[in-house]
Amino acid sequence: MAAIRKGFVGEDGEEISIARFDSDDAVKAWRSHPEHLLTQRRAREAFYESYWVQVCTTVRDYEWRLKTGRIDRFVAARNSG
Repeated sequence: MAAIRKGFVGEDGEEISIARFDSDDAVKAWRSHPEHLLTQRRAREAFYESYWVQVCTTVRDYEWRLKTGRIDRFVAARNSG
């Protein structure tokens, strides 16, 4: 379901996890998956006092490599209105 999932810890100790999905349907499937729901409940009971979720749409996605330079992976269609 999750195409990519990574976790990071900032210098201040704040933690961030990033999950990337192929579609809105994949997000919905993950969000309602029984194992995910159980993990959420356990984490709320044992670890978290609070957390923050953002669901975002990618506007631009590219990578840069010394040998190839910039490679555009995704560019959202621009709203002409």
